Amino acid sequence: MRAVKVVLTIFFMTAIVTGYIIYDSGMSVSISVKPPSGDNTGEQSRLTGATDRVGANGTINPAGPQGALTPEGAGEAEYADIPVEQRIYDLFKSIDGDDEEGFNELLNLLPGIDWALYEKKHGDAEDGTSGTMELLEWLTDNPFTTRGENMYKIFQATKGLDGAFADQYSMLVGSFFRSDGKRFVRLLARLDEKSIDEVCRMTAYNNYFHVEPEEAVESTTALFESKELSASERYVVDAVVKAIGAYITEEST
Repeated sequence: MRAVKVVLTIFFMTAIVTGYIIYDSGMSVSISVKPPSGDNTGEQSRLTGATDRVGANGTINPAGPQGALTPEGAGEAEYADIPVEQRIYDLFKSIDGDDEEGFNELLNLLPGIDWALYEKKHGDAEDGTSGTMELLEWLTDNPFTTRGENMYKIFQATKGLDGAFADQYSMLVGSFFRSDGKRFVRLLARLDEKSIDEVCRMTAYNNYFHVEPEEAVESTTALFESKELSASERYVVDAVVKAIGAYITEEST
């Protein structure tokens, strides 16, 4: 009987030890197993930072401030924020006399200019050659100004003109009218009626100092009398004749 107890005790102890060994081996195996490589992608992204962004040019930029905007994009954005008067001023100061490319670049900006604002910002420059009058005189004397359709851009640039600035502008458009009346009408006809009236008034003002109003009315009427004109071109002719005619007085007849 005693022998049976001894055998049973040994059996139970052996079973317990064996079970512990099996359990311990299972734990070791489960601990050593790694998850599939594809399962840690999200975790890796969280550890290394936000997902990379694709730049405007198609390249991948690293996440973070340095990848948010390319230097080229930053330059364009900054340039777009610069007031047109400042951009014109910078070009005006850098253009050489025969730099037609630079002239055209400045001319393309001119329709957006406010002449009074330009004078306020740049009229007190130390060199004394940067204000509105200097720019208008430069445009008046520049041979590129009346080439092709360039005067169309000049016609659009009337904002902020007053006093001596308006006089200088009228000299520019009046001279062009007398030298090439047909092109004057054709280009000015592309604007709205309010702009046409404004340019015609300044043209007539300058013309008064060069041609007798009656003579100017007769010659302008005769120049377009037999021409086929669009409705807008006819409006320009009528507007300039009316503006010139306003200077006819009893003394001038």
